[in-house]
Amino acid sequence: MAGRAARGTIEPLNHLSLASFVLFAGSASAAAQEPPPAVHDTPSSRHGVMGYDGSYLMLGPSFAAQLDRGEHASFVLGGELSFVNVSDALWIGAYLDAGHAFSVDETRVSFGPELGIRFLGLDGGYVATFGADASPQHGIAVRPMLTFGIVTAYFRSSWLLGEHADWVGELGLLLKGPILLGNEPWL
Repeated sequence: MAGRAARGTIEPLNHLSLASFVLFAGSASAAAQEPPPAVHDTPSSRHGVMGYDGSYLMLGPSFAAQLDRGEHASFVLGGELSFVNVSDALWIGAYLDAGHAFSVDETRVSFGPELGIRFLGLDGGYVATFGADASPQHGIAVRPMLTFGIVTAYFRSSWLLGEHADWVGELGLLLKGPILLGNEPWL
């Protein structure tokens, strides 16, 4: 049996040939696949505060305690709609919100600009209250906030002007979900 290996053994040349075939087949398979897309440092590929830079529509309910209105504290249930643009750690946009204070039977509406860096934010603008027993009151509101994704804790100070000038405080939580409008920030 010259030139033949005993049954159950592999000749060294055949073992080398098998290893070469496996390496060749693996290389050919890898070369046949498309290369991964190149990653560029563009605004749409950078990650921002909410996961990606871009423009968002934020919508959700708010829950608060109205702190001082000359009466006892009141539970406030409301909602907010905002448009926010995120670029790196900076976010800027506009909000519109409304809430109803149940124990004083009063509805508040507010809108204005908002801005922030990372999880710290500030908004403010026009505020109006409409109650069952009084004429509408108008004024300004300022609201510092801490925002962590969809949960935002805030304290709103409203100064109502006019015949029945008053200050109203509100301590609350917002639960807003983001709807991506576009990956390219306009900042």
